[in-house]
Amino acid sequence: MEQILLCSHSPLFIKNLYGILRDAGLSVDLADHHSLAITMSLNKPYVAVIIDAEQLGLSAEEMTRIIRGILPDVPIIVAGSDIASGRVFSLKAPVDLEEFKEVIHTINHFSKISRN
Repeated sequence: MEQILLCSHSPLFIKNLYGILRDAGLSVDLADHHSLAITMSLNKPYVAVIIDAEQLGLSAEEMTRIIRGILPDVPIIVAGSDIASGRVFSLKAPVDLEEFKEVIHTINHFSKISRN
């Protein structure tokens, strides 16, 4: 089962997205802080990283740059921010769950293609 990293300290945010990710056939690792997510990214291959823009500590932009340095080819989803660059999906707050499902489907589809 493919792994995805969800970085948020918000129980509501996690609750809203966790089921969608699991239903998409992904195994979800949780990090409640950006520093933990960075450490986890060094130790495990993820098909995508989801960052809650409302995190404590680093900004979503800083976190995106760091994760991009560690996992250059892994898609990043920033929820609650308007970051726009290559392989970074940006979802405005409040996160539209249908839009989130479409992004996950797209990432899941392309990760399966790249493995073949």
